[in-house]
Amino acid sequence: MIVKVTLLIISLSLGITAIATPEWNVVSAKSSVPGTSLKGKLTSGLFDACAEGSLNDSTASHCESLGSDVSSKIVACRALAIASVVLQSFALVINLYAMLGGHDSKLKEEIGAGLSGLGAVLMAICLGVFSTTDLIRDEAKLKADPKYGYSFYLALTSLLLSAGAAGISVTKVLNAR
Repeated sequence: MIVKVTLLIISLSLGITAIATPEWNVVSAKSSVPGTSLKGKLTSGLFDACAEGSLNDSTASHCESLGSDVSSKIVACRALAIASVVLQSFALVINLYAMLGGHDSKLKEEIGAGLSGLGAVLMAICLGVFSTTDLIRDEAKLKADPKYGYSFYLALTSLLLSAGAAGISVTKVLNAR
């Protein structure tokens, strides 16, 4: 039970961090001519987009909120990621309550497993939707080198840990029958 709760706590923390950080997608570019060096990096997340650039030794950076003027896929991914974190929160609370024992602790574990598993499924759908957004495809057309940033991988890790917690619960329930 402690392992499952620990997985849910870590998964929840990673999911919240992934949603809040602006590096789901990263595009880097470099150019140089004799005596001049130009580097740039564009990052985008579910809610923010940032740009960093340097010309020789001078650097600048700027972040801006994406607001509501984004594609429907980004809006869907936002909703799916937030719903995933909410379900994981409920799963954590129910599993903590089940640890206290009492009547129906087996039912509480089953409900917790269902919520955790559903949270993992929603995050998986979010990652799939994000990977097909216009951000990724447009940058590929521009011959840029788009890559997934650390926020994307935090969300993926959150998904795997949540699925692991659900798997532990399902295995325990099935072995008890």
